[in-house]
This record gives sequence, structure tokens and C-alpha cells, in this order.
Amino acid sequence: MFKALLNLFGERKPRPNEERRSSVTGYPDRINIDTYHKAHLVEWHDAATNVTRLPPDATKEEIGKAVRLHLELTRYNVKVDASIDTYSERLHQYLAAYGFETLEQLHKGAVRVEVYELEGNIKLVPTLNGGSRGRDRGFHEKDWRTVKCRLTDSDEKIGAKVRKALALSEE
Repeated sequence: MFKALLNLFGERKPRPNEERRSSVTGYPDRINIDTYHKAHLVEWHDAATNVTRLPPDATKEEIGKAVRLHLELTRYNVKVDASIDTYSERLHQYLAAYGFETLEQLHKGAVRVEVYELEGNIKLVPTLNGGSRGRDRGFHEKDWRTVKCRLTDSDEKIGAKVRKALALSEE
């Protein structure tokens, strides 16, 4: 019965005790901020349409405001578009939203921070860029370098913490 109601009503916002998630990826020519949604209540699904591009010299306030927006955009029980049924098609949409054509371009020169918000606490987790190929490919969290702040902090303070976490990703 519960599943039938979820299918009927579709997507929903997270409850206060559910984690919201976003990521911030810095490139030499821009900063991309995206939203993660939870598909089928099981795994995170990158929302290819929810990407904000900021200039590399964006103010701390602009970055903080965008992060706050993307955390608010998090949804659960997202229905994955059945017309896009292959991994490569989904990957192509994700890359296009980021402004790239290949995974190599996505990873080249990138520094990423994973953003988690739960009950008003924000964790900014720097990552290690393992590139697009090989055994260590992808972005790997450096949990021991986590930077924390609160959702109630000013946009400028959140943006400053994001900048700090991005710098830790470069180390």
C-alpha cells in the first residue's frame, strides 16, 4: 500500500531527519554545484538537470547561497526517466549538464567537495580526484579532512567553508 502511494504521489522532499546531499566541483574556469536525489529510496542518483555554474572568482556569499539552494532541491523517491534506459545515455546527460563531453574532461583539473546536510549540520568532505580511468578512478572522500558548519550560518560563512574544503581537496 505504501509503495502504491509513493508511486501515486511521486517525488518528495526529505524529512528533517533525512540527509540532503550536494557536491561542489571546482575547475580552473568555473565552479559547478549540483544536487543529488535518491532514486527508489536505495541509491543516490545525480540530478543532471540541477547544476549551477559559477565563475571561479564567485564570492563566498554566491557559493554559500548556491549550496543552500542545492541542498533544498534534494528529493526522495525520484522516478528515473524510463526513456533513458542505458548508463551511457544517463552519463551523457550528466556530462552535458556539467558542460563536458567525456569523463576525462570532467576529471581534468577538478577538485570536488561532497556536501551533506542532516538536521541543520553541514559536512563538507574534500575528495581525492582519481581520474577517469584505472582502479582508483572517480572522486574518493577524504573523511579525515571534513569541514563542518551549520545551515543557519550566513551564506558568506558557508561559502568560506566550501572554499576551505576545496583547498583541502587540492592537497
